[in-house]
Amino acid sequence: MKNKIAKRLTLYFISVLLVFALIAGSLFSLMFARHTADVTAKDMREHAESIAATLSHFIANYVQGECQGGGFKSYTRFIADAATGDLFLFDQNYGPVTLGEMALPDTDLPEGAAALIDRVYEENDVISESFSTSLFHADNLIAGAPIHDKDGNVLYALLLCSPAGSIDHAQQDTVYILAACLSIAGILGVIVSDILSHRFVTPLNRMMDTTTQLTQGNYDAKTNVRQNDEIGTLARHIDTLAQELAAAEKERSQLEQMRQDFFSDISHELRTPIAVLKGNAELLQSGIITEPAKLQSAYDQLSADATHIQHLVNDLLELTRLQNPHFTIDMAVINLPDVLSDTVRSMRQAAQKKQITLQLESPVSLYPVLGDYGRLRQLMIVLLDNAIKFSPEQSVIRIIVTPDGERCAVSVVDQGTGIEPQALEHIFDRYFHSRSRHNAGGSGLGLPIAKEIALRHNLDFTCTSEVGKGTCFTLVFVRQEPQEE
Repeated sequence: MKNKIAKRLTLYFISVLLVFALIAGSLFSLMFARHTADVTAKDMREHAESIAATLSHFIANYVQGECQGGGFKSYTRFIADAATGDLFLFDQNYGPVTLGEMALPDTDLPEGAAALIDRVYEENDVISESFSTSLFHADNLIAGAPIHDKDGNVLYALLLCSPAGSIDHAQQDTVYILAACLSIAGILGVIVSDILSHRFVTPLNRMMDTTTQLTQGNYDAKTNVRQNDEIGTLARHIDTLAQELAAAEKERSQLEQMRQDFFSDISHELRTPIAVLKGNAELLQSGIITEPAKLQSAYDQLSADATHIQHLVNDLLELTRLQNPHFTIDMAVINLPDVLSDTVRSMRQAAQKKQITLQLESPVSLYPVLGDYGRLRQLMIVLLDNAIKFSPEQSVIRIIVTPDGERCAVSVVDQGTGIEPQALEHIFDRYFHSRSRHNAGGSGLGLPIAKEIALRHNLDFTCTSEVGKGTCFTLVFVRQEPQEE
């Protein structure tokens, strides 16, 4: 690609420079030739007019006998020698006139000289003409001026003839200059086009390499092109695309990992309860158990195992949804004390089975926060359910609300068995749960679900515990004033 673009840029640039130089040089040559011809014609007109005026004076005096013949001849010889061209005198019948030392023409006059003589006699003024065979090769430049007698009548027509060699030389010089300009333009075109092609081709090659790496799955590739032009804009778009592809690949990997973890968790967690469920079902199917009490116990165990599996699957699905970055929750301004009161009412029946008192301590009845009512209620249910499981009978579980300006802490404090320090770091890990008799049917997914809900609400979620004295889970909310409609 580099050679192709470089060659095209070089060809286009040199072509433009050469065409421009050719047009500019041709116009310059034409203008220079015309200017040179105009200047030469003007000089010849002035020279012819001056000579004609002097000769008119001498002729008038000569006729009147005021000048000696020898002086007149000397003066005409001086004029003929000093003239820029050949001097000739003609009468109105186109006949040559010998005056002093001015010789007769030895060649035929150029075509159109007779018309110039007629114009000198008719217009009684200085006339200049150029007779040329082409635009750039003039044969002669001729200026005609009238010579008057003492009465002011046109006596003779003076013709000053000058070959156009000087103009031809000047025009040849312009051709040489034009050729030199074309050569310089070609050299500059090669140099500049090489510089420009390097400036254009290098970032294009970088972008091509980057896109090639992107197609091969390397989404960390960057163009590293920093230009404030269209190429730079295209490079930035490619870098942005690479970032988006990298983010999409990372998200895809996370989703794939979540999918694998989900199936791994399902297979791991369901293996044991399904085996137990199958064993009990086979035992009932074999007919070994015949006593009604034992049969009822076996049926109860089957139902409990099925319920456990159902809860486990539901918790797995719930946790997977919460960990999915595309899963959205409905955020709105809600009253935090209402969520807590609703949760306490829902869990009071479960607490009464162990004669546990749920005590809500809130100094405020209104504290607006931004959140999902259902998800926050689910989070509090998880915390209260854990507190009830690990609290002794006839104990108290306190839900303490501590508002502090723009922040409000909600703590769930129980009087349970507490958590070992080495286990406290893992309570939010998936499937980590106590193996005590209080949590025999636990799935180990409750606190991870609560943690995900807290993360979705940007809440500070901490836990402190002391073995034998109890555990305290604390959530910190931020006040959210409702917007006026």
